[in-house]
Amino acid sequence: MTSKCIILFITALLLFISGCGGGTNSSTGPQIPSVTPDTGSLEMQMNWPEKEEGLSAQLIPADTVKIEITITGVNISPPVTVYLLKGVNSTTISDIPAGEVQIEFKALDANGKVLAHRITHVKVIAGQSVSVNVILGITLLSTGFVPSSITLNTGDILYFVNNDTVPHTICLTGLSNSGPIPPGGEYSFNCGSKPGKNYTFTSDGFSCYITVTGGIDPTPYSPGIPTPTNTPAPSWKNVGTAAGFSAGSAYYTSLYVSNGTPYVAYSDGANGYKATVMMYNGTSWETVGTAGFSAGEANSTSLYISNGTPYVAYMDGANGGKATVMNFTN
Repeated sequence: MTSKCIILFITALLLFISGCGGGTNSSTGPQIPSVTPDTGSLEMQMNWPEKEEGLSAQLIPADTVKIEITITGVNISPPVTVYLLKGVNSTTISDIPAGEVQIEFKALDANGKVLAHRITHVKVIAGQSVSVNVILGITLLSTGFVPSSITLNTGDILYFVNNDTVPHTICLTGLSNSGPIPPGGEYSFNCGSKPGKNYTFTSDGFSCYITVTGGIDPTPYSPGIPTPTNTPAPSWKNVGTAAGFSAGSAYYTSLYVSNGTPYVAYSDGANGYKATVMMYNGTSWETVGTAGFSAGEANSTSLYISNGTPYVAYMDGANGGKATVMNFTN
């Protein structure tokens, strides 16, 4: 009887110990990551070209080895900087305070030289991941603008980076002139606050077309590159408010564009077929000096502008059809 009581006592004691959870194999359930309701994440998407051809290659300078991405904002201190190495198409940046942030993209070569540069703004949404396509700025080369067209958002700051070996000057027709941009230098352009505007920049006979769309958006850009649906098809339009701006018939027209300003010389039917030169001042066409300034009829007019001074060569009807060259001086 006594032995049975002892056995029962020991059994009960063992059951009590096992029920207290004293072992090391107990499970605490799945671990739930902490979530901050006031932050979101940005997923940076980059379309690296497999070959150095096509529009993707135009948007990414050939010598680029990495993209530097810097995020700044009111509640971001210090700035967040990450890099997309060549061939890496995406990276996610977490725990970014919700609200508007500024994102600066720089394409860098192996020596850290900036090849392309652009600043944009994106809205971070709390508790969500926002996809942002990495679109760079414009490169200036001896062959012109690369790329030659781009679609951006209001508020963007676009940089023209001179990656050529000589200075270049770029002009926004009728509005601004960058002055000489030295090799390795850059010129910035703020896309402003009005969507739906188109801008044409020129340099050394080359043109670059910029389309500005709406403001800050969680997914502000179409994938990778501008598409025909977002970029209006190029078309011809009048320079000035109307066609036919000369006073009369214009013969032997000669056109020259100086620092983004178009000039035209012609044999002026409204002034005895003498020479007239007009320029577009950004709003309207105006006569340079006096209309019909040559002594007689001017045929086969040829216009050239050097250091801001217009020169006109023509076959001079007042001098037996011989050559005459005149310039305009204030």
